[in-house]
Amino acid sequence: MGHTGARAGRRPRVPPALVTDLPVLAALVLCWLTISVAWAHLATGMALVGLIGVHLRPRWPQVRRRLGYWSFLAAAAGMTVTGLLRWAGVAAAHLARRGELPAARPGRDAPLVDPASPAPAARPAPAPTRRDEEGNSGMSTERFDTVVIGGGQAGMPVGYHLARQGRDFVIVDVGGAVGQAWRERWDSLRLFSPAHFTKLPGMTFPAASRHLPSTDEMADYLRAYAARFDLPLRLGWRVDQLSRDHDGYLIASAGRSLRASRVVVATGPALRPRVPQAADRLDPSVVSLHSVDYRNPDQLRDGPVLVVGAGNSGAEIALDVAPTHHVVLAGRDVGRLPISLGGPVYRVMNALLTVDTALGRRFMASTAGKGGTPLVRVRPEHLARAGVERAPRLADVVDGRPQLDDGRVLDVATVIWCTGYLPDYSWIALPGFPRTGLPAHHRGVVIDQPGLYLIGLPFLSRMASSLAGGVGADARHIADHLPAAAGTAP
Repeated sequence: MGHTGARAGRRPRVPPALVTDLPVLAALVLCWLTISVAWAHLATGMALVGLIGVHLRPRWPQVRRRLGYWSFLAAAAGMTVTGLLRWAGVAAAHLARRGELPAARPGRDAPLVDPASPAPAARPAPAPTRRDEEGNSGMSTERFDTVVIGGGQAGMPVGYHLARQGRDFVIVDVGGAVGQAWRERWDSLRLFSPAHFTKLPGMTFPAASRHLPSTDEMADYLRAYAARFDLPLRLGWRVDQLSRDHDGYLIASAGRSLRASRVVVATGPALRPRVPQAADRLDPSVVSLHSVDYRNPDQLRDGPVLVVGAGNSGAEIALDVAPTHHVVLAGRDVGRLPISLGGPVYRVMNALLTVDTALGRRFMASTAGKGGTPLVRVRPEHLARAGVERAPRLADVVDGRPQLDDGRVLDVATVIWCTGYLPDYSWIALPGFPRTGLPAHHRGVVIDQPGLYLIGLPFLSRMASSLAGGVGADARHIADHLPAAAGTAP
């Protein structure tokens, strides 16, 4: 480290290089600790060790003194900022996972285990079946503290937290099997968020971190989740009406009913397929189906296919059909999401853009009603390489054929409507509850309807509210709000 001797009568001089090394080492150590907490790759640590070794070598002392300090400090600062962003993303995820199983390691979800293993906590037995007090002799009625309507990725985490609180509850779902709604999507569909972000409270997704789960894998995960925590499910339960009287909420379904003090509506946003009225004027020879009914290209007729709607569903289905049919994808360009779902930047944005922050409210207002979320996975070059023809929006149907905004009339064999969904709450018969649209609420707690909650909707509280990786925070909030409502008459 330079000459360390001293002339007579003078104190030894501390090498300037060593002085500059101390703050550099401190910065590098801070960088190391920050990124390590954020679970950075081992290669990052090895690179830092190499940088420290190179910096301490006594070569080119003048260059190291004049230039090395600032260059290494800048590198350390840059890596520290990266680590802080990663840590913020991890911290945001942990906010959605507070209250893990007692058996789980601190700071981590419990791993996926054998669904046959016992649940971590016993749930009280439901109240015995009794006849409805109003004298409806043909209707068998049971009473619960809470009923969750919808047994998918939104309803399951609510049940997880209710079970941990020891509440008397039940989850009802229209499907005949857990995860059935996922198995009814098209065959090639994969989730947009990777496995490390596709997890519900208490259990990680059983796949590699960056793996994009298929619909069958997601359905299997939900089934294992329900079994792991012994969630009380009533399958094949189509709710015909939700009403309320002096005795609480009444959930009716085909000659049977449930009573509850509180109800969580976890049916999500995709309730009724939205199909333009022009679809009724298509020639009978043209196959017309909504994306909810599409499975694979084998169900389509020979000949050109028009996909209406260039959002994520339209782009993905166009790519799926392109190998076997000529595909025209009609619709405006919705742009592309510049960040990856579940990535560090997305996690930071999800933590900051909430309904409780001014920035989040402005973001929500700027995106409301625009329709067609930006493309997550498909890029324009993917469509071009597959031979998909891009076209302007559909304007009308003329003489049984679709007409585009540019005036062209297309002779196609099939039209697939990727035009989204509409909310449908016509089955909720509560005073002041809108039949279309959403009622006034804050983070899913419905205003003017004591004991009624919503979950699984886009931007219910933050960006990821409708995703499996973000719904857990909303479920925890609703479950924690229930005790406050216990003394309030519904």
